[in-house]
Amino acid sequence: MAQSHVRPQTERVRLMERSLFSGRYCFIDNLLQGGKMTTIEHSVLSQWHDWIVDALQIKVDLYVYLRTDPRVIPDRILKRGRVEEKDIPMKYIESIHGQHEDLFIRGMKVYKPNVLVLDANCSKDEMVQLYERHRDQILHTGANSHLPPVQK
Repeated sequence: MAQSHVRPQTERVRLMERSLFSGRYCFIDNLLQGGKMTTIEHSVLSQWHDWIVDALQIKVDLYVYLRTDPRVIPDRILKRGRVEEKDIPMKYIESIHGQHEDLFIRGMKVYKPNVLVLDANCSKDEMVQLYERHRDQILHTGANSHLPPVQK
């Protein structure tokens, strides 16, 4: 995941499904809270994360949080039909949702990201319309754009 953050920027915007930060503050914290990781393991991974972020100077300009009610997710998983997703328990979906809410909505984590929250409880066509309304903000093409230089 660190490699995705630091590879040379060849386009104006780098879009990623997840980042080191959501990995750390959502998925790793979820493992600890779910009893799947010890506090020592959590501490080691957290310190490793902090070192990587600092050493590689990793920054994220904007998170786009596609906020979705956990009850909507199982139907979407079925529609995608991915074998590796077919047995995801609802409890896990709710727990991961809670971690994202803590990070992006409630601000309960140490890391305070810049977040655009979009209600993703709608159809794919409605999501396209929602994206179009926020396109400039997402792609940093508005007047206050502060993008890193593109490397060719």
